[in-house]
Amino acid sequence: MTTNQILSIIYPILLSLLTALLAWTGKCIVKVTPRLVDLVVLKIGKANYEKLLATGWECWHIVEENGRIAALIESKVKDFESLMKRKNPGITDEQINDIRQAIAGEFNKDKPAIVKTVEAPTQVVTVQPMMIYKTPDGVELQPVQPTE
Repeated sequence: MTTNQILSIIYPILLSLLTALLAWTGKCIVKVTPRLVDLVVLKIGKANYEKLLATGWECWHIVEENGRIAALIESKVKDFESLMKRKNPGITDEQINDIRQAIAGEFNKDKPAIVKTVEAPTQVVTVQPMMIYKTPDGVELQPVQPTE
């Protein structure tokens, strides 16, 4: 057999194998591509969320520092929203609220559930016997005399 005859036999076999390999590779790529796209989208979403969260923490600390003296909650919320909008143009109010709630939960996780913000001293009021007390419908009430 000559070289031309051997090549004429091997060439169609190699071409068939190569075609089958390319077809199999194409099927695998078609199966894997959507998963890779989903993975990339998830990673981008996670990166964006982490960026927003980092910016949120930065804004939170700024608001906390500015609000240490004047601790008005509504003022802090508005300050946080305005800082987040300034640092992240295009962010929605819902995203800002979600980030603020996530940070507040993390920030306050070790604090007690109820904190007394103002402890006013109790004042003892003495009832004067000369005063007349009336209910809104006009019924007179008699003051109770303190016993000693």
